[in-house]
Amino acid sequence: DRYTDAEASARRALPLLRAARNRLAEVLCLNVLGSCCLRGGRFAEAREHYRHALQLALAGSDPTHVAAAQDHVGLAEKSLGNYDEALRMTMASLLSHRRIGDQAGEALCLNNLADLHLARGEPVAAGSYLREALAVADRQGLDGPRLHILTNLSEVAVLEGDLAAAEDYARRALEIATAVGNRAIDASIRLQFAQLALLRRDFAAARKGLAEGLARAATAGPRSLRFAGVVLFAELLAAEGELAC
Repeated sequence: DRYTDAEASARRALPLLRAARNRLAEVLCLNVLGSCCLRGGRFAEAREHYRHALQLALAGSDPTHVAAAQDHVGLAEKSLGNYDEALRMTMASLLSHRRIGDQAGEALCLNNLADLHLARGEPVAAGSYLREALAVADRQGLDGPRLHILTNLSEVAVLEGDLAAAEDYARRALEIATAVGNRAIDASIRLQFAQLALLRRDFAAARKGLAEGLARAATAGPRSLRFAGVVLFAELLAAEGELAC
């Protein structure tokens, strides 16, 4: 697993960077550790690494790394369910990205704010941030942020009951995921297609999307994605009347 290898390398490098007083490289190393911990479900440890990176970035007065570190801390706090603190850090990151003119960072921060509102059950606020994020990403031709934004817009459309819009957003996201080779989001979108088919009670299409999504999730993406696929399979079986299964 490349994340396991990355974490092992970062743990070996960190004391060497501290000894060399290479603050910038230490910040980057802490970000790698935070990302690996976040992916592995060790959210408190991820927050510890990200907060340390933020302290170093603030001490070094590096606005680019401060903005990124604030966003990373927000992600860790969201994973721990600390939504108010996550909102505070992500808003701080958004302002930092805007100050330095980093529009890719701005688009991702807006997307992360939408994620927070979705987690809090506030799809209207989430949709507002996502539409603003999409406008930034479209204006700058930013496929990376646009991929995440379109995926979340599909989820918001489902919550609003607009299945046609949800499918359109998902198809646009899948085109980008395929083009850039992002297998984790590819898997997530295919599970989204399965959910949309299930809502239309098209069980054959739901099974197809589920099989494709889980096949990709088995080799890419976090464990939570595979968990979501199993839950969706249970919902499909229930809809088909297979309650014992």
